[in-house]
Amino acid sequence: MELKTIIIYLLFSIILFYIQNIIDKKNKNNYLDNIIISNIFIIITAGILEQTKLINNNNNIFIIIIFELIIRIIYTNYIKETNYLKDNTYNIKKYSLSIVIAYIINTIFINNTNTVLPNIENIKIIIWFLIVVYLYNFSKDNINYKKEIKKPQPEYKKTEQIVIEYAKLKNQFHNIIETKYKELIPVIYSIMIYENEQRPIFLRKIDNQKYKFNQQKRKYGIMQIESNSPISDSESINISIKNLEKIYLKQKDTSKKKIDIELLIKKYYKNKNIDKILFIYNTIINF
Repeated sequence: MELKTIIIYLLFSIILFYIQNIIDKKNKNNYLDNIIISNIFIIITAGILEQTKLINNNNNIFIIIIFELIIRIIYTNYIKETNYLKDNTYNIKKYSLSIVIAYIINTIFINNTNTVLPNIENIKIIIWFLIVVYLYNFSKDNINYKKEIKKPQPEYKKTEQIVIEYAKLKNQFHNIIETKYKELIPVIYSIMIYENEQRPIFLRKIDNQKYKFNQQKRKYGIMQIESNSPISDSESINISIKNLEKIYLKQKDTSKKKIDIELLIKKYYKNKNIDKILFIYNTIINF
């Protein structure tokens, strides 16, 4: 395979990487969506390359999915600091099926047709197919019949991922978490997991470098504490603990009942939406 072809496939694999990220955010834990989108992308890409004549042939275009997997492994291992494939049958199954199906489409369909793009006769069939699908969906949505009620899925990440991150951060920072209020410890880790997800270590290092150029006040450290200058992860944790303790003591003075953790987190975040943090907190508590 020519170097030019490899570079073009690599560029398209980066586009596929971002498309799959959007799919994962919209519809978590549905690997069929990922597989279907990947293979649709392969077919569309083959049509584009065929028309533009950027490369001589599309005999190995399924490699785009392999490149996308490599990019994802690098991203998760070195930026998010999690092992994407280790002990994760979901991801292994998803990419194994994607690559196998893409290879079959590549060899049976793309390699054995004069053109990947449809002609007029094909378009007529596609239009009638879309009409049938539309009429089916219309009747399904408008004709009364009993539907199975599906339980809403959690909007945040999988429980297993939270437990893994909790174990990793606890192993890394348990020596510096000092508070006599034991109720606060799972709250501290919940905030830590959430903020680390929003602003991973790679981006925090970039923030520290930015300060050298503009001395800008921004949020620093794993707990994302606003500061005039960069602070370490450990310093941000200590500041966060002190802030939580102040809120905790105020709440304790005004109520004889058990501390309301939801209210405590709301006050810490100044009434920001805390659904995701509560989801993490409840996962840690149940664990």
